[in-house]
Amino acid sequence: MVALGDLMVKKAPSINPAKYPNDSFALYSIPAFDAGHPEMVDGSSIGSAKKIAEPNDVMLSRIVPHIRRACVVKSHDVQHIAVSGEWISFRHSSVHPDYLRHTLVGDPFHAQFMQTVAGVGGSLLRARPEAVSRIEIPLPPLDEQKRIAAILDKADALRRQRRQALTLLDTLTQSIFVEMFGDNESGDEVSLSELIRDGDRINYGVVQPGEADAGGVPLIRGTDLMGGRIDHSRLRTVTESISQKHSKSVLQGDEVLISCVGRIGEIALATQNEAGFNIARQVTRVPLKPNVSNVYIAEYLRTDRIQNYFTAELRTVAQPTLNVKQIKETLVRVPDERQQLNFEKRVAAVKASLQQYAIVSLKYDSLFASLQSRAFSGDL
Repeated sequence: MVALGDLMVKKAPSINPAKYPNDSFALYSIPAFDAGHPEMVDGSSIGSAKKIAEPNDVMLSRIVPHIRRACVVKSHDVQHIAVSGEWISFRHSSVHPDYLRHTLVGDPFHAQFMQTVAGVGGSLLRARPEAVSRIEIPLPPLDEQKRIAAILDKADALRRQRRQALTLLDTLTQSIFVEMFGDNESGDEVSLSELIRDGDRINYGVVQPGEADAGGVPLIRGTDLMGGRIDHSRLRTVTESISQKHSKSVLQGDEVLISCVGRIGEIALATQNEAGFNIARQVTRVPLKPNVSNVYIAEYLRTDRIQNYFTAELRTVAQPTLNVKQIKETLVRVPDERQQLNFEKRVAAVKASLQQYAIVSLKYDSLFASLQSRAFSGDL
């Protein structure tokens, strides 16, 4: 075991890019990490002094520490490699950089890392470098580090490929929509309000939910609409009496839901899993006639044409809001029932593939976590 302080770059030299306005820089920042590559910029584009880095330095983000960010500095054909102050840098001849990177994002280290955090919460949380320096990690001989890193790299690559496949599959429904219906500029338009089932209406939900009730009715908020589905992991609840007061917004389990506050235009389909749930003020419920496909309408509402309309129709009071009136007036083109049914079948096939890929993806995540655990306990 070795203390991270023995590997830490304690006094990295700094550089003021303003003094080198025409020099090229590879800038490692938190936004650059999230984008997947450093920023390639001139010195004139960098607003403050930065630390100088070297190829194969290993960097660990100390801000928003629950997000695991660690990377290895690469070689670049630039005059300077610079890193922002959010990073803790490591460099030592006894360490294989990829081994250390895997260590710094692994569960055993992360549990200790979170104990070094100070701050009031959210983006203000910071890990304290002096506390991080006292964390000990396993450091086998260099050849063994390389072997472990190679195994974890391969497992991680498989895991990432599966996630990329899931992302591509998730966008396939819009591609199918465009293939089948083109830009959807031809044909007669009707307002969304004309497609609502008899005796029902487009409406939003509970305005004042009150205190959460552990045994109450689940309440769907705008933030619970994710990727066309309803995320159940953070649903809050309301009392049965409050839900009954808003009985017109209780879900039957076949509606299209639209986020109309905050994440404007996020679309999801309610299913029988959500039948009996209620919705919050931030969500608008669209109950459709039996001969109108909710799958088709949901995808139609995701098109750039409708999303741009939603954005143009925003009203701002305390925050940008899409009103029910604007949603009712949304113009849509509806193909015949046969085309709608064909579209539903193709989307169902995509969703089935997504479920299979998601299962396999979870297995790869479990495999990677197991390999990490074995690697850093000396059993790999």
